[in-house]
Formats: sequence, structure tokens, C-alpha cells
Amino acid sequence: MARSRARRSGKQKLEQATRAAVDRLGFADYEVQGRARRIFDELYSERFSGCVDFLGVRHGIVYLRVRDGTWVRRVKAFERQLLADLEVLGGDGAETAKRLRLEVGPAPAPRR
Repeated sequence: MARSRARRSGKQKLEQATRAAVDRLGFADYEVQGRARRIFDELYSERFSGCVDFLGVRHGIVYLRVRDGTWVRRVKAFERQLLADLEVLGGDGAETAKRLRLEVGPAPAPRR
């Protein structure tokens, strides 16, 4: 009960609240997510021509959104290399990237 009051009364810092929410969702540390996104953007954004979006890493699974089925095949061709490149994340005790999970279709429209 006291914990919920602390949140409502604004005593919890925004950074702490964000980290707690990310942890509850099962995502790795916030810095690890940022590093994974930077690695993906540096190495693969040009290769995938903006048709593949990095969504995050969760429980050792790398989540990507691809435009359509042809991009699924293209990403699968680079799966081993992509996972090896993201293996850098495991060096500091974080979970290592073991698998890819692909979502097909355009990104959902932003909520207003």
C-alpha cells in the first residue's frame, strides 16, 4: 500500500519509474536496449533500407518488425550474423541474444 502511495504522490523519480516498468515487462537494462539499437542501426539500417525496425531484446529474443514476407527471408539470411553482432551485449552479464522473432506488417499508427 505504501508503495502505491509513493507513486501517486510523485516521490518516485521518473527514471526509477521507467526502469521499474521496463524490468516488469521483462526487458533488459535500459542501457542494454540502447546499445542493441545502436548496433543494429549502425550495422543493418543501410542493408535493410529502412524496411526492418528494431523493437528490442527480451529474454534473449531479438524482436524486429519487417515490412513484408520478402524481408522475412532477407533477415533470416542474416540471422546468425545479426545474433553474433548483438552477442556483444552478453559481455557485461546481460542476457545474450539467442533467437529472432519477426513481426510482419507496418508499424501501428501512433495514438493521439
